[in-house]
Amino acid sequence: MTKCPLCETEMRKERKELEKGVWAAVEVCLQCKDEWIDEKEHDKLVDIFKRKTFNLGGSIAVRIPKEIADGPFHTRGNRSKLLSTG
Repeated sequence: MTKCPLCETEMRKERKELEKGVWAAVEVCLQCKDEWIDEKEHDKLVDIFKRKTFNLGGSIAVRIPKEIADGPFHTRGNRSKLLSTG
């Protein structure tokens, strides 16, 4: 087991749902209840959210993963804001 970087208390590994349908392996501090993920888990989560655009007729489209689309804020007719990083 690892120790909490904040208070040095032992941490427990758990599988937590961060958002509806988006799960991650986290370590939870038994004292301060802070949650941490390792670099491998971080990279896995980043990959869930990365998407490339593609041409669809005369438009540019992006596919949203089911894990994200099923979330509480992504319902038909709602506006979403996309941030381009490249």
